[in-house]
Amino acid sequence: MGPARDARAHGEVWGAGMTCLGCQRCETGPMVTLISGQQVCNYCPDWRVECEARHVASMETLRERREYLQHVHQKRGSEAYLEIAGLVKQIWDRRSDA
Repeated sequence: MGPARDARAHGEVWGAGMTCLGCQRCETGPMVTLISGQQVCNYCPDWRVECEARHVASMETLRERREYLQHVHQKRGSEAYLEIAGLVKQIWDRRSDA
């Protein structure tokens, strides 16, 4: 279980999927805004996942995106696949609305 999952298991949750790992960087470091609107420090595991989803969404072809997500599914399992794929969908939906 990764650090974000471990923190969630211990109930240190800020809101819908946002987790404070107690690093205290949010008080002094650069803050970023997730697609959900939540602000977290740029060391937050949720920011890392969103960066990966943004990378996938920026891929030029559907084939590239599908291959990348399939690789995630094979290497990291269904939970990671669903998390990233869900964020990619949110990113695409926002682009469609713009």
